[in-house]
Amino acid sequence: MSQHPPKYEHKQKNTNRYGLPDSSVSWLNPSKGDYYCPTCGQWWFSEYTIEWALYQYFSLAGYIPKHGNQRKCEGNIRVTHPLNKEEWIIEAKGLTPAKNDNISFQIGLGQILQARYKHGPNIFYALAMPRCEPFTQKANQIDGKDRECLHLHWIWVEQFEDENHVTHFNVTINCPPGSTCECQKRIKSAYVSTLSANPNKVDSRKTYVGPAQDFG
Repeated sequence: MSQHPPKYEHKQKNTNRYGLPDSSVSWLNPSKGDYYCPTCGQWWFSEYTIEWALYQYFSLAGYIPKHGNQRKCEGNIRVTHPLNKEEWIIEAKGLTPAKNDNISFQIGLGQILQARYKHGPNIFYALAMPRCEPFTQKANQIDGKDRECLHLHWIWVEQFEDENHVTHFNVTINCPPGSTCECQKRIKSAYVSTLSANPNKVDSRKTYVGPAQDFG
């Protein structure tokens, strides 16, 4: 792989984009997935791929994900459940070549705070991010009591390719300290139940989205 000249800086305009795994998410441009540099091979797990993975995961768990109305502070994704009236307001953030990830995290927190005008026992707020630096470091700096007060969840998304060239997206929901909602366990259970009742929902594409514990 070629190397860049000294002091070279990656930017969005000098990198390319992979496509998303499919075009199932109506509000996402299927040609705008992760960023990558064709020269050095560096890769960035983008916000759009995070959104795609969340859409698949919640859909497979029996939820209804929709594009959030940013003007109404509904996040990137607004997820509802048709039976228990559970609602999620999720802001998704990802890596970019511009190296503005610290600012991106701060913006995401601000957007969640603005969405807090909606209150209710069945409303959950989450910031969805790649499970890597600087997001893990930034998340660890947020006091657990503040997260509990805000009902703020972290949704970690990991992406890797196995030996059969199947791309896996692992999703982990981290509830705030002191919370009794057990979202990871509850949504994983819904995911398993939905797939048990509808085995054809698992497609034959070279991708797989599911709870992190299922992959070992």
